[in-house]
Amino acid sequence: MRTFVKNRVVGLLLLGAGSVAVVPAAAAAEVGARVALVDVGASRAFVDLDNQVVHFQGRVVVGGQPVGGIYVYARCDGHEGMALASGADGGFRVSAGVFGAGDCSVNTGASSDYDPATVAVKVPVRRQQVRISVNGGPPRLAPGKSVTITGRVQRLGSSGWVDLREGRWLSFYEQDGRRHIGDAFKPGGTAAFTAALTSDGLGPITARFDGDQWLEPLQGQIVVRSRWLTNFAQVRPLMPEYPHYGKKMTVSARLMPMVSAKGPVAGAKLELQAGPFRGRGRWTTIRTLTTGPQGYARVSLPVNKRQSLRFLFRGSESYAPAEGSYSLVHATYQTAITKFNAGPEPVRRGKEVTLTGRLTRWTTKGGWRPIASKRISAQYRLKGTKRWRSGYCANGGAPTSANGWFRLSCDVTGDATWRVYYLTDYASPYGLVADFPARSATDYVDVR
Repeated sequence: MRTFVKNRVVGLLLLGAGSVAVVPAAAAAEVGARVALVDVGASRAFVDLDNQVVHFQGRVVVGGQPVGGIYVYARCDGHEGMALASGADGGFRVSAGVFGAGDCSVNTGASSDYDPATVAVKVPVRRQQVRISVNGGPPRLAPGKSVTITGRVQRLGSSGWVDLREGRWLSFYEQDGRRHIGDAFKPGGTAAFTAALTSDGLGPITARFDGDQWLEPLQGQIVVRSRWLTNFAQVRPLMPEYPHYGKKMTVSARLMPMVSAKGPVAGAKLELQAGPFRGRGRWTTIRTLTTGPQGYARVSLPVNKRQSLRFLFRGSESYAPAEGSYSLVHATYQTAITKFNAGPEPVRRGKEVTLTGRLTRWTTKGGWRPIASKRISAQYRLKGTKRWRSGYCANGGAPTSANGWFRLSCDVTGDATWRVYYLTDYASPYGLVADFPARSATDYVDVR
């Protein structure tokens, strides 16, 4: 008796004494035969929402020979399709739907005759673009106000833009996506959504769609043009603080959004307005300016009156209006004490020192003019000390003459340096005085 080995199985058939027949290849596979799937391919290079079913084709072979009647099925993301038997040539065509990442495999069923076979196939998922449209276009929303918006969500399919019918959430944000202000759920079967939103004036309101394996995320899609709140900040309104009549002063302002992280407001049109002193009354625009890259605007203008100044921003498409607080223009006359002299030199101990000089102010029409009927005060600093003391002078100081001249008689206690001043010994005015303070030069007097 002779034996033939095929695919690990010995085939025997007794015909009679001393006779043996060979088993055909198609019937030679028995328990433990290894099944192979060859030439396996997918009908699609990728899947999307419009094409989620994938067809797989290939052949079933055993020992390199095609085998029919073997059941084959496809599995994608854990979901199995219908099992179909291979044809006489071993060929098969099976299908499965993709519902996740596109991790697929083609498999043969296990039986008592054959070991199962599996071939992994990756079918990439292509995500589609999404867009959000608002009915009537994006409305403009003032800070602190509310608006109800309606719109549609669409995806870019193989035939163009179509309504997105699966249920999805839209989230709405303000302040460049940092402040969440509401959500809208678009239920299945419709592309429409409705959302009631309230602006805090912290920037445009945007809609965010997070996306999934089928749809691209959409962030920063503007659906409501809410303007940023603005204010005037980080400015020193007047330079100098007490400008002189006939001279020039510099007025400046910086326009900033309420959210400082947004950065300065550049290219904004500002108005410089003038009004009555203390800000009560009618305001008139006297200059127009444009803010620079850092949000600053500066202008120099002549000083001709006491008044109030303020900056006004009437707003733009992106920024809400702002009104700056007013600044008082403490316009003053520049004054000077000239020809100052302390004498006699030396002066006898126990006697008085005489201080003389002239008080003037600068006017826009007549230049330097004398100031009459004003009182002058005196100070002295004893030799070897640093402290200035108020001098005791006759009647506290005599008024200036019609030509601005003054003459003071002051007690002396020793060698000292003398000086006089008008209004105050500090270089700033007080109250509503029209003259800026003046201080004379110094003069040393020796006492013997």
